[in-house]
Amino acid sequence: MKEGTSDGPGRPVPWPTTVSEAVSALLTTIGDEVKDYLASCDEADVWGLHFTLGMWIRNNYGLWQGNKALLESCRAFDPDGASMVIIRALWQALHQGKPEPGGGSTRCTPPE
Repeated sequence: MKEGTSDGPGRPVPWPTTVSEAVSALLTTIGDEVKDYLASCDEADVWGLHFTLGMWIRNNYGLWQGNKALLESCRAFDPDGASMVIIRALWQALHQGKPEPGGGSTRCTPPE
């Protein structure tokens, strides 16, 4: 991980440099409410987190501040695309070994 911006006085936040590092960091950072949301959704529904979790990822993982290693690992052209790659990878990590959700996302309610 690369040292990033400060989380407060004297508290640097490490920037992940790969998608895998970003997902690992998120799994220890996000709350159960977000994990439950992702676990209840079809993969196509993760776009609903673009302006919430996606913004947090872009701001806290240095995607707007020059974290080129993470941007390249995501194989994305911009921070918006990179954050969605990370969210999809997080979704996949939460769904490993689970049966595919069926037919739509009626159970899927965004966290407040």
